[in-house]
Amino acid sequence: QMENFTLDQFIELGMLKNAQEIGDIGDRSGKELGIEQQLHAMQAAWEHVFFDCSEPYRTTGTYILKGADEVIALLDEQIVMTQAMQFSPFNKPFKEEIDEWNDKLVYVSECQDQWLKVQRSWMYLQPIFDSPDIMKQLPTEGKKFQLVDKKWRAAMTKCSKDGHALTRLSEEGLLKLWQVANDDLDMVQKGLDDYLETKRGAFARFYFLSNDELLEILSQTKDPLRVQPFLSKVFEAMKQLTFTDALVATQMHSKEGEIIDFVSHVTTSGKNVEVWMTEVEEQMLASCRNVIRIGVESYPVTERNVWVKEHPGQVVLNSSQVHWTAEVEEAIGNASLSDYYAKLKDQLLGLVRLVRGDITKLQRMSIGALVVIDVHAMDTVEKMAKDNISDPMSFEWISQLRYYWEVDDRNQENLIARMVQTPFPYGYEYLGNSFRLVITPLTDMCYMTLMGAQSLNLGGAPAGPAGTGKTETTKDLAKALAKQCVVFNCSPEMDYLMVGKFFKGLSSSGAWCCFDEFNRINIEVLSVIAQQLLQLFGAKRELKSYNEVAELEFDGTWIQMRPTFNVFITMNPGYLGRSELPEGLKALFRPITVMVPDFQLIIENM
Repeated sequence: QMENFTLDQFIELGMLKNAQEIGDIGDRSGKELGIEQQLHAMQAAWEHVFFDCSEPYRTTGTYILKGADEVIALLDEQIVMTQAMQFSPFNKPFKEEIDEWNDKLVYVSECQDQWLKVQRSWMYLQPIFDSPDIMKQLPTEGKKFQLVDKKWRAAMTKCSKDGHALTRLSEEGLLKLWQVANDDLDMVQKGLDDYLETKRGAFARFYFLSNDELLEILSQTKDPLRVQPFLSKVFEAMKQLTFTDALVATQMHSKEGEIIDFVSHVTTSGKNVEVWMTEVEEQMLASCRNVIRIGVESYPVTERNVWVKEHPGQVVLNSSQVHWTAEVEEAIGNASLSDYYAKLKDQLLGLVRLVRGDITKLQRMSIGALVVIDVHAMDTVEKMAKDNISDPMSFEWISQLRYYWEVDDRNQENLIARMVQTPFPYGYEYLGNSFRLVITPLTDMCYMTLMGAQSLNLGGAPAGPAGTGKTETTKDLAKALAKQCVVFNCSPEMDYLMVGKFFKGLSSSGAWCCFDEFNRINIEVLSVIAQQLLQLFGAKRELKSYNEVAELEFDGTWIQMRPTFNVFITMNPGYLGRSELPEGLKALFRPITVMVPDFQLIIENM
């Protein structure tokens, strides 16, 4: 009938009188048709969307979701379009179908989010709980993870057989399954974090490792040899240990190849890694003290050029400094600084002749570092001789870093470093056979400021342009005092929890830290750091001796406070993206401006 319907018939029916109503009906019908077509197009768009589960994930024997980005993009687009349809005045004929589709998309979106969250946690935890050692040490968390793992494998097997995204994601009960799995994995993660915190509490240097590195170590408890690659991250210069067939550690090696015998051997068999690592730390300190004592005692009775070849690099530097200090003070008392300067000059020329001769690579390195120290020592004596210094308490002398082998407050002979009013116990951290910075007047000034900060119970804050040696000078002072110095590059992503974890390790181990570009941290985080440092420095102030140790509660954990602990920060002021330190934080650091180094003096030494 419509084929024979003509314009004349249209007019005869009186349609022109109702043209407005007919136009409105046609317009509404067109929009309703558009909604219907759009709805069907959205449903049809899912027909060719599949997850890629064609290849197993690594060696796990199961799969992970791939192709999720396409699903997420499609979901986001369709949820927006469906919500627009729900608010359309032309949706009445399809209202029920649109609401059902919207509910389905929301369910699918939540399912996808929970599934991917489980996947992230599962991928992180699976290799951890794949280790029998970790399963043995965390049985409750291990069982809980295995339950989630079983659910994961069942779901992924089904997905590998039919990876149609909409079919898989709209399964009834799947959302609840993943929500419960995520709750279980959160509990597993919390148990794992508590376990790692316990291990860090037992051996404070573990605080300086990431969770992944620490888990790698803890998963190798039965084989100490596999822990060796991480030694250099825990100790300043230790690369490996010498083990007997019975897994007893007898020596430590530096990365340069230097070897130091332990005073007592360390048995690792049958012990947790944090236990024998603590014993290794104790033996490192005892062994360094022992070789330095031998160096100090043998120096006066051995010809110097022979002595420097017989001892490790660290001993050569510090034991010779003990005798240099004593000889300078004797020369000041006898008014014979000029004669002593001539002696130092002869000693330096003797080292130069030695370097030109046939010596080993290790000997060459230790003599090279000694030359740097000896040049500064000779320059210091020359200046004091010209100034006619006659008092051992004159500032020109006490402003130098001096070493004394003397009895401490525990009635033990130990190496003590002094500078102006600040005494500081030598740390005996093994440093290997490393080179030392050329000591310029700027270096001396930095040393004085940072050592003074230690006696004032403050941190140190060298500031200045990039490349002026702020961080290297701080590290070199740590070498001079044999303290572990952990360098950390700051970024705006750092939060107070990360910094707090670092502080726990520093305080418990008595180590130093140098936070590079400290003012890149956000101002809100810096304010919290100020409160953390105030608490730590307050606890440190209560200690009357460098041999005392106190306990305090910090960030919900009981930690030890060792008085040698300190924090240093370096800053590049005026750069884009740098924060101004809060006044409360500034007050905790002793500032020094580091400008242009003395390049001429450095080149002369090199």
